[in-house]
Amino acid sequence: YDSASGSESFRAALVGWSYAHWPQTAPDPSRVILTAGSNQFLHLLAEALIDPGDIVIVAAPTYFVFLGTLRGVDARVIGVRADEDGMCLDSLEDTLQRIASCGDGPRVKAIYTVTEFDNPAGSTLSLDRRQRLLEIVRRWRREQGPLLILSDNAYQHLRYEGEALPPISALADDADDFIVDLGTFSKSFSPGIRVGWGVVPEYMSSRLLEI
Repeated sequence: YDSASGSESFRAALVGWSYAHWPQTAPDPSRVILTAGSNQFLHLLAEALIDPGDIVIVAAPTYFVFLGTLRGVDARVIGVRADEDGMCLDSLEDTLQRIASCGDGPRVKAIYTVTEFDNPAGSTLSLDRRQRLLEIVRRWRREQGPLLILSDNAYQHLRYEGEALPPISALADDADDFIVDLGTFSKSFSPGIRVGWGVVPEYMSSRLLEI
């Protein structure tokens, strides 16, 4: 037994391992919450952040388990076209514009993306699109209000060739304001190792831990 966030020493080791290629952007371990697999963390996010009728934007297709979680909290899930480089950001901008024109801008709570080797599409969000996604979200936050990027890195360590891409949070100096990183050992190490984690903005920690 340990704190609600999980073992402090393990969280520190996890940060060092997960961000080994980008140590200058590694989050403080106090922002890490350990869970029984990443699905539990996705459930905590949905329960803490989503009210009935709130909007979550996802690539189409995307991880079906999270779609079920969102339906369970009566979220509106809007799919955006995707290709071999991940979510198509022209389509994302068109979608956001339509939502804003209908007056539903404040209901958009999050954009969910599986950054590497997406399940089920197998696509990886390209570096250019990661950077542009940050620009789109920053602009939306200035004009419409709070919006989170939920960056699911469950498959990040399953790369067999090519150079590893930085997580979205490593590209943003202001990542601790609006980016949630998710990870798990269930995909990269063993399905039976039900250990997942999330790196959250500091202001979100208490809300998640109260659930």
